[in-house]
Amino acid sequence: MDAAFVVYDILLLIIMKNRAYIPAGISLLVALGMHYAGNHWHIYTLISWYDDPLHFLSGLGLGFFFYWFISEFDIIKGGLRGMDLWVIVGLVLICGTVWECFEVITDTAGYPIGSVAYVVDTTKDIVNGVVGSIAALIIISETFEKKNNENKK
Repeated sequence: MDAAFVVYDILLLIIMKNRAYIPAGISLLVALGMHYAGNHWHIYTLISWYDDPLHFLSGLGLGFFFYWFISEFDIIKGGLRGMDLWVIVGLVLICGTVWECFEVITDTAGYPIGSVAYVVDTTKDIVNGVVGSIAALIIISETFEKKNNENKK
């Protein structure tokens, strides 16, 4: 009986209005795998810039996810325009800030809290996430949104 529900849920995902959940899932799974590898093999301490692509990929994946969620459930009517873009970037910014707070709480920031290196690293991490979300929105506007506009004509 449970298998039937799983198949039904998968079919529901396949017939959704847009497929932005696919690049969202791929980006976030790659970032999660890289994070696990970085912790397991101490790559974070060996390569100082290792977390830069992770924050970019996370921002990219979250940008796709928030777009999918907002458009799939008609939270913002009429598609992606103007101020709506900043809603998604703002949500990714909030997620990045929460993650940086998590790094402080778990003492995994990599630098002493309050030091210049910590401030630079935290700012760089948040900027990388926001740039990732903007990259997702550019991709979305050139693919998903163009397709939606063409289907409306």
